[in-house]
Amino acid sequence: MGGGRARQRRGRGVGSGRLRGVVLLACLLLLIAAACRPAQRPASPKQPATPTQTVPGQPPELLCGDGSGRSCQLSLFATEPDDGVSPLVSRLTQATRTIDYSPFLLDEPGIVQALVSAQRRGVQVRLLSEPDHARDNAKALKALGAAGVEIRDANPAFALTHAKYVVIDGSRALQLTFNSDAKELATRRDFALEDDDPDDVRFFQRLFDADWTRGQLAEIPPGFALSPDNTDDRLPALLRSAHESIDLYAERLEPSPTLAAILDAAKNGVAVRILADSADRRGKIPGPFMDLVKRQQIQVRVPRDLGIHAKVMIVDGTTVYLGSQNVESSAPSTAVSSD
Repeated sequence: MGGGRARQRRGRGVGSGRLRGVVLLACLLLLIAAACRPAQRPASPKQPATPTQTVPGQPPELLCGDGSGRSCQLSLFATEPDDGVSPLVSRLTQATRTIDYSPFLLDEPGIVQALVSAQRRGVQVRLLSEPDHARDNAKALKALGAAGVEIRDANPAFALTHAKYVVIDGSRALQLTFNSDAKELATRRDFALEDDDPDDVRFFQRLFDADWTRGQLAEIPPGFALSPDNTDDRLPALLRSAHESIDLYAERLEPSPTLAAILDAAKNGVAVRILADSADRRGKIPGPFMDLVKRQQIQVRVPRDLGIHAKVMIVDGTTVYLGSQNVESSAPSTAVSSD
């Protein structure tokens, strides 16, 4: 899963038709509600899910792990382009032992300098570089290599590694929807989530280590969708659980199990609202989707002065998906997302 279309790369072996990406799924009240509030609609014939109990004057409890409902430690630490690179740079600056980074695109000077500075003060910095963007990332890779940063091409088992995340000191994981690209950070809506939950961080670390060593990832814990392993199952299931509303940030809207689940939800009376990127960047929009838009069963808005790059789904105003998987099939690539 990821925010860019996968391309076949010659000479990448049997798995060259797959894309790496990660998504985090969280039962999450009001984390990004200000960015995309649930749509209002007459009551659905379905019975709504039992709401999370809250105490007046206190923030609602944050639960993770899909249906496991375990408490977790997540915080939204950046909304782009408003916050710029400072929130990410400050976290890189706090590293004392290790930084493991999968950026997809990397040319933002402040981020590059933070990685160089970390390496020079004794932090072990490792970077997974996507070969399809070696030319785009060349200047950054040269500076990082000169500073002693360990750089390896992303796992050749996948046609594209579109996942964007950082593991700091083995104790903090940063899940990014944005590329570490100066132009994109300044012009597109994106988000970044910090996860301090020990089990979640261990998964991100295992994921990075597996792709670094070309090893096998044992299992994917509840609450995570990993392309190409399970996103075409996890994300449609999340969307089909909606009773009242689905709100999305979507860079792409392409034929896929995820798009089919969105269409089914709209046909079943769920209010669907989408903040989409401009059509000239997304390509052709599928006919069945446009039919529902014309019938006003799906609402779509395209901001004039802001690109949409984030990959976010908000279901019934209580459950959030955030990651690097677009609304497209995960079969040709890899990405990480979480819920």
